[in-house]
Amino acid sequence: MCPAQKISSALCALLLAGCLSCAAQPFLGLYNSTKGFGVNAIRSVPGQNEFDNYTLYADIYGLPLGQSAAPGGFFSYTRDYIFRSIEIDEIVFDFYAGAGVSAGYVRDREAEKMGGVFALCGDVGVRVDFSRLISVALSFRTDLGLYISKEPASAAILFSLYKNGLIRTLHPQISILFRL
Repeated sequence: MCPAQKISSALCALLLAGCLSCAAQPFLGLYNSTKGFGVNAIRSVPGQNEFDNYTLYADIYGLPLGQSAAPGGFFSYTRDYIFRSIEIDEIVFDFYAGAGVSAGYVRDREAEKMGGVFALCGDVGVRVDFSRLISVALSFRTDLGLYISKEPASAAILFSLYKNGLIRTLHPQISILFRL
C-alpha cells in the first residue's frame, strides 16, 4: 500500500469515527463538484444550530485535460453555524456558514508536480432536509493556504499560496446525504 493510500484510509477512518461519536445525528453521503468527487459526512447535535462537516474527495484538477496522471486527495473539516432556518411542508432549509481547516496532496495551478496543501477554509451554503432522513446540500468553499512542493530540477522545497483554493471558490459543491 503506497503512502497516499495509507493516508486516505486513515482519513476515512477518522471521518467515520468523528461522525459517529457522541449523541449526534450523523449523515453520510456522496460529494460531487467540478473540484472532484468523494464522501461527505455531517454530525449535528439535536437542538443546536451548528454541525460538523467532514469532506474527503479525489481532487481532479488537471486530470480531464491530461495535465495530471492521477487525482489528488483532499480533506476538509468545517464547523458550520445555521444562521437561518425555514420550514415549508416538512422540508427544512438550513442556511449556514462556517470555518475550518483543510489539507491534501494535490496539483496546483502552474505547478509541475503534486504537492501538499495546508489551509484555513470557509464554507457557505444551504442544506435541504427532506423529512430529516435525506439531505441535499449546496455550498461554496474557499481554501486560503500554503502549497508545498519540490522543484524537480534541484529538489528544493517550494512554498507558495494555494491558488486553486481561491480560484475555485465559486465552484458549487453538491452533497446527497442519508441519515445513518
